[in-house]
Amino acid sequence: MNVEELENAIRAELRADATRTPSGTGVRTAVLDAVSGLSPVDRPVRRWAVPLLVAAAVVALAVAATLLPHAFSRHSRPAHPTPAPSPSLPAAPTLDLHCAKRQQQVTGVGARYTDTAGGVRYAYEYYCAAPDGSRTGSEISTFRVVGGQLVFDQGGLLARGQQHYVMSMTGTDGGLIVREYDASPGLSGHPGGVVSDVRWQIDPGGATGVGDPIAQPCLAADLKAAQTAAHEPMPHLVLRVTNRGHSTCSVWGTPRYSQLTGQHESVLYSVRGQAGGLAAGQLSASPLLLAPGQSGYASIGSQPYGVDNDGRTCVPPTWAVTLPNGVSLGRPEIGLCGGGLVSYPLVAAANGSVDRPESEAPPAVTGSCVDSPHEVLSTGPVKVVGNRSQTIVTVGSIDSTTCTISGYPDVRALDPGAGTLLLIAPQTPSGPLGGLRGSATPPTVTASHDQPASALIEWSRTGSRCFAGGRLAFLQGGNYLAFDPMGRFCDLQVHPFVAGRTGSG
Repeated sequence: MNVEELENAIRAELRADATRTPSGTGVRTAVLDAVSGLSPVDRPVRRWAVPLLVAAAVVALAVAATLLPHAFSRHSRPAHPTPAPSPSLPAAPTLDLHCAKRQQQVTGVGARYTDTAGGVRYAYEYYCAAPDGSRTGSEISTFRVVGGQLVFDQGGLLARGQQHYVMSMTGTDGGLIVREYDASPGLSGHPGGVVSDVRWQIDPGGATGVGDPIAQPCLAADLKAAQTAAHEPMPHLVLRVTNRGHSTCSVWGTPRYSQLTGQHESVLYSVRGQAGGLAAGQLSASPLLLAPGQSGYASIGSQPYGVDNDGRTCVPPTWAVTLPNGVSLGRPEIGLCGGGLVSYPLVAAANGSVDRPESEAPPAVTGSCVDSPHEVLSTGPVKVVGNRSQTIVTVGSIDSTTCTISGYPDVRALDPGAGTLLLIAPQTPSGPLGGLRGSATPPTVTASHDQPASALIEWSRTGSRCFAGGRLAFLQGGNYLAFDPMGRFCDLQVHPFVAGRTGSG
């Protein structure tokens, strides 16, 4: 890190600490003004003296306000500061933005503040959102209380045609601090996505704002895209986008898919659906700040790639994937084939679903077969043996390569309608129809095209923990298969991978 980068980091941290202090203090205003006024072109004396003085002011302010230390999470998070506690806001007044066809008007965040004359005011964000996750820029309007009612005061702090999206809004003495995402393209073709903290000074007759960028958009060289799989709210694939750069950067929106090879597949863009996405009531995703090593996740809805019960192999198309700001994610391997593709917005949840987090999963299989591009998964037909039924999951290689696998398949029972989770299959070494004999420790199996590994799944028609119907789903790495247990099933259990095709050994 060079001197200028270190200085920028110091200013950003001081600014963040200052914005979290209680409102109504002249000290915080002075701190923010000092930090904002620190220019990187000023040389030796101010370069270090001013940050140290500001740091001392912030520390003193923190002690006076009894601030708690803030902790950093390793998970990606919505890119906005946590505002200080504030009184509950009155309901936002109704404004008509004249949204375009199929767009819906949204009332976003709000804040209470005082203007420079000391008058109490309220600010609210408004924008228009479409079903595919696209949206207009934010518009902030301010209101004052007259006769117990909120009356329009002024607007235009952000104009929704300018593609500035409010991420958080905190009231201060004299105005607002707004963290915004600028979706408009930068100079010389630079993609949009700069995140800034803008301090608005609001006078009774107008407003002026000064912005300070805190993160740049993630570029293609910063990002690595890969496919993973998830169970909740139904088995589906997930596009994982990881920041492999050295600085925190921003991403936002619904990934766009362009098909390059294969039979034509339809693409649908949706904010929420069977495979997850945003929480109920959310019409637009929050931008994410990704620190180095952190990821954002976007659900992919469709039918999985694999080998069906008749042994037919489908070949998934090749997709080029980009973010809404034009940043390319390359051509990640997306194992979907048939039925079209549904793209959901990038969120912080690892399963791509904001309000349906993953259930606690059993120990996953290990070995080089997991996520191998040469791996082939298949399920055999359901066989009935007296009062019990079984099917066999097989893992092999599509060519002459070999891989290893050890452990139990992750099998789940799903509701036949919505595909929601009914049961995670208990893992047992063996059962009435087979499995691992003579040991309770799963072996490490070398699998190939001619000598695959297999695992037995079995259930009964009567017993405990019964379900009238549903589907069984098997997920491994970035792949999954689903099959029908053929009616009522009880006492579902799964046994470990063993060598061969029978699931027993």
